[in-house]
Amino acid sequence: MHFDELLKTLGELGHYQRTRLFLICLVSIVCAFHAMNMVFVGANPKKKCQVPYVNNVTLDHWASFLRRADEDACEIYNPDEVYNSVSNGSYTFQELSSGETNASFSKVSCSNWEFSREVYGDTIVTQFYLVCDSAWLRSTSKTLYFFGRLLGAVVFGQLSDIFGRRPMFFAGLLMLLIVGCVAAASPSMFVFIPFYILQGAAQTGLFLVAYTMCTELVGPSYRVLAGFLIQGFYSIGYMALSGVAYLIYDWRYIEVAITLPVVLFAAYLCILPESIRWLLSKGREEEAKEIIKKVAETNKVPITEDMLEDLRSPSEKQKEAVDDRKYTFVDLFRPFRMLILSLNVWFNWLVNAMVYYGLALGTDNLGGDPYINFMIAGAVEIPAYIMCVLCLNRVGRKKPLTITMIFGGVSCIASAFVPSDLVALKVTLAMLGKFGITASYAIIYLMAAEVFPTVVRNIGMGISSMSARIGGMLAPQILDLGAVWGPLPLLLFGVLSAVAGSLALLLPETNGRPLPQTIEDVTHPEKLKHRDDMTLDIRKNMRTLLSIPRHGVVVSFKQSTATAQRKENLPDDTPAQPKPFADIPGPKGIYNLPVLGNAFHFAPYLKSGGSHLYFRELNKQYGKIVRVRLGPNQTVMLFDPELISQTIANEGAYPVRRSVPIMETYVKRTKRNMLSVQNGPDWQSYRSAAQQSVKPTIIKNYIEPQAQCADDLVTWLEKYGNNNPEVKFAFMCYSADANAVLTFDKKIGFLKNSENLDPELELFLNSIRQFMALIGQSIFSLPWYRLWRTKLYMDFENATNNVYRISEKFIGEARIELLQKSKNGEFDIAESDLTVLKCLLQDNRLTNQTITDSPEKQAKLYAEISSNIGSSPVTAANLGYLPYLKACVKESFRCVPPVASGTARVLQLDTEIGGYLIPKGTTVMFGNNTLSMSEEQFANPEEFLPERWLDSNDPQKQRQMGMCVLPFGIGKRNCMGRRFAEQEIHLATIKVRHQIEET
Repeated sequence: MHFDELLKTLGELGHYQRTRLFLICLVSIVCAFHAMNMVFVGANPKKKCQVPYVNNVTLDHWASFLRRADEDACEIYNPDEVYNSVSNGSYTFQELSSGETNASFSKVSCSNWEFSREVYGDTIVTQFYLVCDSAWLRSTSKTLYFFGRLLGAVVFGQLSDIFGRRPMFFAGLLMLLIVGCVAAASPSMFVFIPFYILQGAAQTGLFLVAYTMCTELVGPSYRVLAGFLIQGFYSIGYMALSGVAYLIYDWRYIEVAITLPVVLFAAYLCILPESIRWLLSKGREEEAKEIIKKVAETNKVPITEDMLEDLRSPSEKQKEAVDDRKYTFVDLFRPFRMLILSLNVWFNWLVNAMVYYGLALGTDNLGGDPYINFMIAGAVEIPAYIMCVLCLNRVGRKKPLTITMIFGGVSCIASAFVPSDLVALKVTLAMLGKFGITASYAIIYLMAAEVFPTVVRNIGMGISSMSARIGGMLAPQILDLGAVWGPLPLLLFGVLSAVAGSLALLLPETNGRPLPQTIEDVTHPEKLKHRDDMTLDIRKNMRTLLSIPRHGVVVSFKQSTATAQRKENLPDDTPAQPKPFADIPGPKGIYNLPVLGNAFHFAPYLKSGGSHLYFRELNKQYGKIVRVRLGPNQTVMLFDPELISQTIANEGAYPVRRSVPIMETYVKRTKRNMLSVQNGPDWQSYRSAAQQSVKPTIIKNYIEPQAQCADDLVTWLEKYGNNNPEVKFAFMCYSADANAVLTFDKKIGFLKNSENLDPELELFLNSIRQFMALIGQSIFSLPWYRLWRTKLYMDFENATNNVYRISEKFIGEARIELLQKSKNGEFDIAESDLTVLKCLLQDNRLTNQTITDSPEKQAKLYAEISSNIGSSPVTAANLGYLPYLKACVKESFRCVPPVASGTARVLQLDTEIGGYLIPKGTTVMFGNNTLSMSEEQFANPEEFLPERWLDSNDPQKQRQMGMCVLPFGIGKRNCMGRRFAEQEIHLATIKVRHQIEET
């Protein structure tokens, strides 16, 4: 089994992976410490030139006058000349200080300085006097640090491919520990700078190896999440560094404090294994298998030796070109269209890195508290990453890249021109710029890998990475331009960001498109559109055949069934054009916000009695058709049986039903088949096969064992009573028993053995109950489980896995028994169908329905049962002649609807409903719960009247009432187990009614 397939069995993000992923992500915190430490280690506090002491001269007057020679505190007036002019009486200090004299003195350079300790303690600037003529060493050290990062990316990347991820991971940790400690003890800048370069190499190399290990640790479905997660921890380290620097003033101790924690990672030697993917790529399969067995043991997943065979996929080397020639970096510059694309991508990388690090390293220039500024600059990265995760696959790459870069650029430009005294506004705008550039940096990283063709992708990404390092090297130099004009750095960052964002519009959109393989795919992008064009041609042909207008609208239900002659003649009474979708009445304002949907509107109804009241209020306020936002989707509610009937009549060959999001997420992660989340031909194929086991001719054969289950229910009720708080659970046990008769081909005895239930069966029942409850909870909660495994999702996954696991055990037993019967000639296995969980996990309906307390109705029901069945066993024949019983069941479903809203469909074409044009893809939900209690549809809806379903004089009314009450759905996507569930309900009702009469 190939490793990616095996990983789905082991768990793409199981306990083993989650633990190691968290441990590796902790390393990125230390990496962030060392990436940004120069902000505090190299801080430049305010300074004054130290002046010589002179006897009999007031120090304050003396020093203040000498320092007036240079605002930058690099020069002072010549002390000897000033002292002589004052001592010989030529001037007084009062005259000199007031500027009323024409005295002129020469200047001398400062040799010593006094540094302010109000904000920063000792830094390399204060200890090594990196001011005035030596100030260039401060910015140069930052630039050389980014040069070290360039070296680290190249060297560690190559060596980790050769020697493995794990050795280079610990090599990076050891190197960071050594160079960090040596840098902290440096006696001069000429010792500090070489080790600071190595510190940059170690930090970058370590982070890149850790990033690779994270993405290789998890399954394909979680690689993007793992990548953003380690970057999120990087941002946490970014923020934490501010606190460390605030508590520890001295730069040497800051270096030690952010370096010594590396020692703790030595414990990883016993925890962190080599990357399985790297081992497989090097042919070291035995080592890989040992690690896989440990993963399986930790994740509590059984594996066999057969599953460990053929872990490596066959070599699938990409051809470099159709003519087999070797491609080099020169091919990135030709033809002209390829050149423009390459330069555009590289310029975007350079600008993103330059602005990102410029804003990060320049927080002390914004005014206000530099520690708080730095922490905010780290904090804004987390929502930027979250936004990228949520938007990139939905909106695309190009537009978000352009918007975030221009947004960040405009924010920087605005911040540059904010007066220095408006600190809060200046910092806010700069942080908005940091938010935008963080998001764009993440996007361009992904987009660059998608725009370069396969034959030169690695070369293109390599030069892109080099461009980013060059941008980082330029950032400190641009910050130094603030000495020329204060707003200049932010202005340059903003302008360059806006320019790069505008140029990004020239890049091709890559979301949902095939990756370019050759340079020709880039120079002739129309070839990549071939599939899209084919789709458009198919749609055009279908519209021509069906005489549907160009925009694909089914103009109306009446028109769709009109004759060709009427279409040609177009009489005067042609229906008016449908009104736009936006005109459908419904909640407005905050009640129509995306994602949150109608949470504000829902809340009071959930507290006061249930969500079904909310739908009834919508019908009352807005009428028969209502537009409402449920979660991220616009939904149309129908409160009219005719509109429901028309929608069902046009649902097409493969009706689409929007699945429950948490079930959809489960299926995506576990790769299990679940009928309720499938659509299209796959759904039809699976349902057609499964439906064979619930045919009427099959169902009637289960009356006797189902009746035995019903007898167990009656026995339980006799023993514990109807008012027992566990009565609902008893009905659930009965339903599980009755379903097991069909799905497992045996009577399990959930109810009969309820007092001494086997632990596994008890887990089975509790898991079913938890499964149903968690679905309800998930509908009214934000879907964070789509991004990571929340507690809600983990509980749901565990419950569902338990049901599948135990069910598969029973299926296996039933299959073995049937095979044995087939061998003995007792049974033809070709007639059996054991596709289980159709009832339990797809369309199960529990049978604890209401039996009215009306003596009159009970007597009438008992009379019908007695006259048709009496004391005889229930058979398919006599079960078919109980109209009043069936009417009672229908009325029970009307009075106690099983769902808060009703059945739903997703439109597959633009469709007119109720005079409004509903766009394709919209969910249309039927308000069955509301219609069930509607006075317009049912006379005296609060009363239990089974007789209303027996009026054969008005078939149209009966049809409308049926559309109002759809407990098992309707049409091709109705409940597959409907007949079985109805039989289950009828048998339970008959048995319970007999028991009531006898007692």
